[in-house]
Amino acid sequence: IAEPAPYVEPFLGRWQTAASSTCQVALEVYRDEAGNLAFDLKGQSLVRSGAANVSGTELALADVGAMQYDDATPSLGMSNIDENNSRRFSECNEDYLFFLRGGN
Repeated sequence: IAEPAPYVEPFLGRWQTAASSTCQVALEVYRDEAGNLAFDLKGQSLVRSGAANVSGTELALADVGAMQYDDATPSLGMSNIDENNSRRFSECNEDYLFFLRGGN
């Protein structure tokens, strides 16, 4: 029996770091021309695009890391500390970033 396709609708659209953040990072999650989930992530120090995958409440961004979806807010959260113990977005003072719907 095939696994059901993950429920991706909550992740689709434009997201931006919360107003309380020390920086502005924008994320767009969309379906590409082939219908696959993809993303564009743009900050001052890091710009990435690529494939995205959903597993439950986790959104995995290729070459970036995983984000956790909170349905109550709704928001996405991600660690700003990468595997090298450096800040993913050097312009952000927070160790953890929250993204809310909206943005340009």
